[in-house]
Amino acid sequence: MPGMNGIELVRTVRGRCPTIGLVVMTAYEPNREDFDALMHISAALLCKPVTAAKLLEVFDAHRETV
Repeated sequence: MPGMNGIELVRTVRGRCPTIGLVVMTAYEPNREDFDALMHISAALLCKPVTAAKLLEVFDAHRETV
């Protein structure tokens, strides 16, 4: 994404629509500070590779909050 990183994107989306459910998926292992920041503003953080079963598990777990 030119112009912003994933954390900035999540913050922008959350700022515009604070009630939207967000599941963040990354190909990189975030550092602790980034992980904590993302977990405060998203429902879940997944690191690739992610199985379809794990993705469905996360969506099902957060279905009521979305």
